Amino acid sequence: MRESGGAIDCSLLPGDKSFSRLLPAFLFPYLAYVGLGSLPPHLISPEGAGLLRFAVVAALLAAFRGEYRFGARMTARQMAIAFAAAAAAFAIWVVSYRLSLALPWWHTHIAAAESSRPTTAYWILRSVNSVLLVPVFEELFCRAYLSELFIGASKGLGGFFPALGRRMDAYPEPLGAPPISTASVIGSTALFTLGHDVSAWIPAMLYFGFTTWVYARTRSFRLCMAVHALTNLAIAAVVWRQPAMQFLWF
Repeated sequence: MRESGGAIDCSLLPGDKSFSRLLPAFLFPYLAYVGLGSLPPHLISPEGAGLLRFAVVAALLAAFRGEYRFGARMTARQMAIAFAAAAAAFAIWVVSYRLSLALPWWHTHIAAAESSRPTTAYWILRSVNSVLLVPVFEELFCRAYLSELFIGASKGLGGFFPALGRRMDAYPEPLGAPPISTASVIGSTALFTLGHDVSAWIPAMLYFGFTTWVYARTRSFRLCMAVHALTNLAIAAVVWRQPAMQFLWF
């Protein structure tokens, strides 16, 4: 958030560029991470893919850093809220994911996950990516860019999709509150969910819905990134300590 004419501006996008010009800065790190994670193992080892992910995504975030806004610094109270929200988000993710995998069409997923034996190097690289990079580019793309894009389109005339097309040529405007509306929540949640494995769609939807509620209550984008990082750190620790929880990363 920033001051705008004496009022709090909750927009996280620079107002001097259109949504279409801002798109590469927010989309490319996201696509790079998803795409590099999809490389077949006969082309590159999981450890190599993890290292490549880190190098490419970190370079993209650094190259586009001038386009990013993260709002006000967190207060001590918000830090405490972040830890509590992360504990709840972790529980939501783990419980809903395990229940999802109990459905008949995922029975092979559990068996394959339990038989996998990730190396220490893979665990370290994936943990670093999950804690340091993922909370940044996913929150910037889904919660900042997409939410502001969709909330403007929801107010347009002639239907949502024609308005969305016109919205790409518009410039982000100051916001008096976080960009949360029915259209922005549905749109950003859907794209956040599609970035995950199909087996994780239910926990991804629940997680993003919960953290969107936290965002609406706290108005802190940095808190959302902290919750994301702490949740991923907890998952990494559980995967390392409990082999039966390998399904969380498979």
